Amino acid sequence: MKKITAKLGKMRKEKDWVVYPFTEDEKTVRIQSDTFIASIDLSTGKGILAGPHSGGAYNHHLLIGTRQEIQITPELLQEIKDANPKSGTRLGGNVFFA
Repeated sequence: MKKITAKLGKMRKEKDWVVYPFTEDEKTVRIQSDTFIASIDLSTGKGILAGPHSGGAYNHHLLIGTRQEIQITPELLQEIKDANPKSGTRLGGNVFFA
């Protein structure tokens, strides 16, 4: 999977984020670092950032726990869109994006 480097919300330092694959029909994208997870609206750049969680941040943290609303820049939103794998891209091992 492709990664981006970004500082979101009130984070002190940039982190590496995994961009989860999304289709053109989806309205949101999930990105995840080692201690944070975020869900971002693909049309507005608004989102929810959950974390930090020392054991790792996962999807359920977007519903409970420490969260903050974020607004990302148009440049970062485009970088996330560009990181989305295209059909046939190898994601790892013998796993390919359909």
